Amino acid sequence: MPRYIYLLHANDESELGASTPAEMSEMLAKMGAYNQSLKDAGLFITADGFRASKEGARVTFSANSTNVQNGPFNREGLIRGYWIVKARDLDEAVAWAKKAPLEDTTIEVRRFGELEDFKDILAGQSDK
Repeated sequence: MPRYIYLLHANDESELGASTPAEMSEMLAKMGAYNQSLKDAGLFITADGFRASKEGARVTFSANSTNVQNGPFNREGLIRGYWIVKARDLDEAVAWAKKAPLEDTTIEVRRFGELEDFKDILAGQSDK
């Protein structure tokens, strides 16, 4: 079965730590229940979250150099967490992503490239 990643985009709450302890506890309970529903359906592989970007770094590569920029970063495009799941197809993956207990954020659903996706290319290399 294909694997998909749910990329959970950052928001002000995740970057600024705006949640109260009670709100964080409630959110973690909802996430735990959501993760359990994925497990019960046989779809869950793994999931995790990231700390705020102020605790990270960005490594940028160009033709002649590598640059490092320490966080924090502009929130646009930041990822705050992920799930890796199995699903029959994109429609099933999206249907489950829509069930996530989230507000004011975006989940990007992407399929992993599997080794079998490259079998023709790999077969051509073995002919050389």
